[in-house]
Amino acid sequence: MLGSLADFIKMKKYTPLFIVTCFLFFSSPVFSQINVEVTNNNSSGAGSFTQAMIDCIADNTGGNITFAAGLSGTITLPAGSNPFGMMLNKDITVTGNGTDTTILSGGNATYDVFFVANGSNLVLNDLTLTKAAASTGDPPCCGIRSSERGGWVGVHRNPKSTATLNRVHITENDNAKPFYARFGAILTLNNCSVVDNAAYPMFSSDRGSTPTGDNASTFNTTQYSNVIDIQNSSFIDNTGFYLFYTERLVRISNSYFEGNKAIGNFRGLNRYEVLNSVFKDNTATYLFTGFANYGNRLNTEAADHRKFDGNTFCGNTVTSLINVNNYGSITTVSNNIFDSADDNTTLLNATNTTKSGNTFNATSACNSGSSTDSDGDGSIDSQDNCPTVANPDQADNDQDGVGNVCDNCVNQNNPFQVDTDADGYGDACDSFPLDASENADSDGDGIGDNADTDDDNDNWSDTIELACGTSPTDSGDKPIDSDNDGDPDCLDPDDDNDGYLDTEDLFPFDNQEWADNDLDGIGDNADMDDDNDQYLDQDEIDCLTDPFDSTSTPDDFDKDLIPDCIDPNDDNDSCPDAEDEFPLDPEFCQDTDGDGIDDRFDFDSDNDGIPDHRDQFPQDPNASADGDGDGIPDSQDTDKNNDGFPDDEIIVSSALTPNQPGVEATWKVINVEDYPFTSVRVYAPDGSIVYKSNNYQNDWTGTDMMQGNALPTGPYYYRVALGGPSNEVLEGWIYIFN
Repeated sequence: MLGSLADFIKMKKYTPLFIVTCFLFFSSPVFSQINVEVTNNNSSGAGSFTQAMIDCIADNTGGNITFAAGLSGTITLPAGSNPFGMMLNKDITVTGNGTDTTILSGGNATYDVFFVANGSNLVLNDLTLTKAAASTGDPPCCGIRSSERGGWVGVHRNPKSTATLNRVHITENDNAKPFYARFGAILTLNNCSVVDNAAYPMFSSDRGSTPTGDNASTFNTTQYSNVIDIQNSSFIDNTGFYLFYTERLVRISNSYFEGNKAIGNFRGLNRYEVLNSVFKDNTATYLFTGFANYGNRLNTEAADHRKFDGNTFCGNTVTSLINVNNYGSITTVSNNIFDSADDNTTLLNATNTTKSGNTFNATSACNSGSSTDSDGDGSIDSQDNCPTVANPDQADNDQDGVGNVCDNCVNQNNPFQVDTDADGYGDACDSFPLDASENADSDGDGIGDNADTDDDNDNWSDTIELACGTSPTDSGDKPIDSDNDGDPDCLDPDDDNDGYLDTEDLFPFDNQEWADNDLDGIGDNADMDDDNDQYLDQDEIDCLTDPFDSTSTPDDFDKDLIPDCIDPNDDNDSCPDAEDEFPLDPEFCQDTDGDGIDDRFDFDSDNDGIPDHRDQFPQDPNASADGDGDGIPDSQDTDKNNDGFPDDEIIVSSALTPNQPGVEATWKVINVEDYPFTSVRVYAPDGSIVYKSNNYQNDWTGTDMMQGNALPTGPYYYRVALGGPSNEVLEGWIYIFN
């Protein structure tokens, strides 16, 4: 199994190997960051990855970089100085489209690509890093020597800066130190693959502090100023003097190392934590060794200085697997599998070492057991958190080291799986640890769920909830009771309580509807046309037809869907029935003179001898004109000129106000127009004539006809002799106001 797994990794070099699918992320949430998308594979310019990084660094809050959907291929960063122009002092997250799709290449550059400092955080997700820069140019800051620099990720300075790589493939990096952490920084790899690299070393750390006394006995990232943390990752066929060359804490867990060739795969000054990992067919003088020049420097400062627990060592060609003699204080080696028979010289060149629970000379275990996958879920037994039950996702909600499928208390940490009453529920999550008949009390009422008839205390019995498919232990998941009658819909024969059984009710949840005569989806009560015959139900009722029978329709002569019984114009001829002498004949409306010709086509509708086009009253044989337009025929109008005075008498005005607007601005003789050539004479008080006319037109303004000037205010005598058919003479006084 181990051999075939390695072959698979070599064949698929750009796919990370996920030995254990446990995703751990250590990046803090970032708020109000900009979001930038990479749209092309250019080394620089608009839409490039380089420009995206520049934009995020320049923004006050950093940013999130993603790659356009479908964008694939290798992005080669430009040579020369750092293309981003500055260190990463903002939080930045870069998420690729997958390790087969998004590949970053350092090319021939001479700089650290990601230099993280000043307490900032970098996250790289789902991409490949290849051909790291040489990092021989000027350092980005802080007095870093070129020999100490990396090519991909450098993490530096207190307060802790961090770089976290998730599902990143690292391959074909040959220049020194592509990844390093200095002065209080944390570098983390989760589910990454490191394959075919020749860099020396691949990972390095220096210039940090180490906890002293009792604190050193427990792995705690806050106690070490420099940490390199490797989880669920694979290292295959890498060469170079060292994979890791470190001064401070290195933790490796649930990871896989095969075919790596070096003088030493791991060389460190301080503490190792190596847990539940596999080391197979690696070649080195020493697999793990210390810094010789520091000797026993930490003898009195750090207990449990190096820890190896739950690992498998098979087929490694080494002088010594763990060569920590004289390089520190206590080393703990426990629960490991070794294929070597000698646990002292070849295996462990170490003094002051505590050993327990190890298996030696386990050649058969290495050839079979260590690579055996008993449950066939893709995880070998030595790394499977539930080796007898298939669980490909290796889910362990309570993080107690036991997979959910084997855990008797899935969501609560219980590494010893204690189950006092043997009911299958661990004591850590059993509300009744001494009662095998009970294990839970969902509603906390002191009655176990098995005895409680309402486990979630939601006033619905467990029996009803099970019948209705809701959870009897979740008070937020209740049966539906549409009519609130206490019977849930799943059991209620009349869900809307409208008196119609659900089996007969087309609208079982609407108490206003139960039938749909025309099956149009609208209940009969709301439907205005229940038989869908296009005639409204009320119209059919008014016209005495059946609103539920589409074959029973009201008479509708003009087919306008307004039944004749209520249609104001049955023949739709623009002549209302009330005025239509032929209401069912669109060709005829009125025939005023009864000559058989419709008024619309008759030259003289009222047969009064005046053509309709000159007759203002074409349907009235006794009227034809309306001189004043008041709607009263002249033949019947007593005031044909609409001046407010009767037409049949002469009225002479007794006042004249020439300088004021109004009717009396001129002297009026009402209806004088009916008496042509009427003669008028106006005399002054002394008897002299001041105005005369032989055909008066109501136009005198009170001027002296002789002098042409306005007459003085005062009384004047008039004499009017009507002309035309009359011989009447009217006399009197007029008062002029000038």
